[in-house]
Amino acid sequence: KQEGEPNIRQINLLFPDNFIEAIDRAMQKWNFAIYDGEKVAPNLIRNSPTVQLNDFVNDSDGLNIIGIDNFEEVEWIEFDPEPLAICHTKLNKCGESDFAPVITDADISFNPKFYFQIMQSIIIDECVDIYDFETVLIHELGHSFGLGHIENISLNYTVMNPSTRKNSINSDLWGEDLCFAYVLHNHNIPCEDFGDPEIDKA
Repeated sequence: KQEGEPNIRQINLLFPDNFIEAIDRAMQKWNFAIYDGEKVAPNLIRNSPTVQLNDFVNDSDGLNIIGIDNFEEVEWIEFDPEPLAICHTKLNKCGESDFAPVITDADISFNPKFYFQIMQSIIIDECVDIYDFETVLIHELGHSFGLGHIENISLNYTVMNPSTRKNSINSDLWGEDLCFAYVLHNHNIPCEDFGDPEIDKA
């Protein structure tokens, strides 16, 4: 959340131009998401087409960046399994409030070891490992405003489930995703019930 604009998250991009339309679509899905007649997410706004930075994973620069980790800022091999992308969040800790902290900065890093495309249809060839960029981004945008994973194995079709299938598309928000986001966005959650998602990975 931006100071003075508590319900708006401006996003800068460190990504090829041909991915910008997919980024806009992903943000709009959260922007227009409704549950029980209420918005479920802050307004996500693309602030600029691209930014040129050598250090985009910075929790104090006031920028919310989406980019490929070409600068190798993330130690991907420390994770098991190695994630497709990571959302780095900076929290304004509870302090003065007894309710959930405000996320003041969120940067999304895509793992350069994986191959991302804007997929138009499911790929049948199992010899090709391709991940749908928009599917992964919608999931990471959920982390950017505080959503965790939906761990229930019977809900593995949801956007916020922790596993993303290769060669497949899952870019639609399901009822469980919307309900999860609605509770977070529209209710004051006691601070002790709120985790510390310094890094959320998918």
